[in-house]
Amino acid sequence: MPPPEVQNLNQRAALWVADALDRHGRFTLLSVVEIAVRWEGGEQEGGRPQSTSAPEDVTAFVDRVITIGSLMRYGTVAALPTSPDKLFKVTGYTGMPDIKGRIYQRSVTLTKYGDTLPTAAS
Repeated sequence: MPPPEVQNLNQRAALWVADALDRHGRFTLLSVVEIAVRWEGGEQEGGRPQSTSAPEDVTAFVDRVITIGSLMRYGTVAALPTSPDKLFKVTGYTGMPDIKGRIYQRSVTLTKYGDTLPTAAS
């Protein structure tokens, strides 16, 4: 049985890891990988005038350290559309160890990014 910190990561997300800054000060992204997550959050009703839904921050519990500036999308890599949409940018990372400091429960804060990948991503 896996440790409690990672046993509930039964969902999948596509991750484009932020690698380094280019000459314009923007992150370059590595190729997409699929990771285990527990995705919490999404749309909230009544956040805008005319009671339309407004995107809110999402928390995703993850199985690894993730660089701030990386992009994520809920779902498997196999199910990605040719032009990925519903992207979220990693704006925060938290890692909390167990009492013995061996296993970490890791989470990221995600903010709505947009519907297109930067041109450097592949």
